[in-house]
Amino acid sequence: MTSYEEAVSYILDIPKFAGKTGLDNLRNYMAYMGNPDKGLRIVHIAGTNGKGSVTEMLSSILREAGLHVGTFISPHLEKINERISVDGVNISDEDFVEAFDKVMQIYKDHKEDGLVHLSFFEYLFAMAMVYFEEKSLDYVILETGLGGRLDATNIVSPVLNIITSIGMDHMQYLGDTIEMIAAEKAGIITSNVPVIFNTGSDIADDIIIGKCEIKDVDLYIDSGDTNVEIIKADAGKIDFSLKNSYYSYDNLRLRTPALYQIKNAESAIMAAHLLLKKTDKRVLNEAVYRGIYNFKWAARMEYLRENLIIDGAHNEDAAKVFVETANNIFEKGSWRKKAILFAVSADKDYDSVIKIISEGFDPDKVFITQFNSDRTLDTDSVRETFEKYFYKYDITVYENLDEAVEMLNNIPEDEILFAVGSLYLAGELREKMEMKQTS
Repeated sequence: MTSYEEAVSYILDIPKFAGKTGLDNLRNYMAYMGNPDKGLRIVHIAGTNGKGSVTEMLSSILREAGLHVGTFISPHLEKINERISVDGVNISDEDFVEAFDKVMQIYKDHKEDGLVHLSFFEYLFAMAMVYFEEKSLDYVILETGLGGRLDATNIVSPVLNIITSIGMDHMQYLGDTIEMIAAEKAGIITSNVPVIFNTGSDIADDIIIGKCEIKDVDLYIDSGDTNVEIIKADAGKIDFSLKNSYYSYDNLRLRTPALYQIKNAESAIMAAHLLLKKTDKRVLNEAVYRGIYNFKWAARMEYLRENLIIDGAHNEDAAKVFVETANNIFEKGSWRKKAILFAVSADKDYDSVIKIISEGFDPDKVFITQFNSDRTLDTDSVRETFEKYFYKYDITVYENLDEAVEMLNNIPEDEILFAVGSLYLAGELREKMEMKQTS
């Protein structure tokens, strides 16, 4: 039997020898495995930002209603097991290996028949389907990896489709206009399957509505039409109300300072109402209140310490909502200065992200570093971009994150620091800070 370390190492090395294979190849894997996805009630989620948050919020609400829920997400922050979970618990190392071996055996048994090795994401998706099939699940929530139309997850037959915020990201794969990107995300829309969307873009909305009409979707709902009232938003929580023609909730509470999570809550609550429409109204309402209250999502305006917050914002739209929330936290607190620690992937539009932060947040100090990945952008390129916008500040560069962690452990009490720019940065920082605390 394969060891856990061997399985993880193998999967992480897949891109070195396996390219994109097309959805038909993946469908063949599913057929050889007995189509494990066919017996699952699946909610399919696509979008530029917010997919993971809506996945976790909806899962939290459904679990509070007494249901068993599987989730498939990406990327992971610290451990690859995070991508596959049931009822909020990540797949165990043992079950991970068992699922890995089952998929591998299919490849070995049928490669002579023309079966092509799966890509990194496809392999994990196949593992998730095998694992979920063995559980007695009421729902499975699948987050697309990239785009939607050609995404591995798009071979499933969902009971509900959700499309979250749409903005400029992954342009080298999805297109360089909102119309093109929205069309790729709208590729998950399935005939006669309800669609919930909240894109934040009129252009994207038009693309989605047009696709719904082509696919004869009877029910497509813009959850962004909900009337929102923020009752109180401080550095640790948000109290708010949501009202529309489907529901009315007063005094919901999110235990996060991230104002952008209200938008994700709109979609998650709308989805819960569609999925649980036959549920007792009192049970549903209580599940919504508790599910939103118990929602937690790592690396999205997450406090690692009282004056240290990490956020995975890495594209234009995410940078804009980061600025809004970071300013709110700073203004509501008693901080004298604010700083950022920044690292980013080389394939991101980092110039736009840095420009947005410079214009809207205006930190007193800027620290630059890089994370442990071949995708990280070198600190010289980052520094040059920052100097273009932060010309009046001294910029400190840490060539590796270990050096930066030493700085983070000595942040003055009257300063607050935001680590931002990449989920890779956030994940590695979480891991290093946790190790520091336990050592």
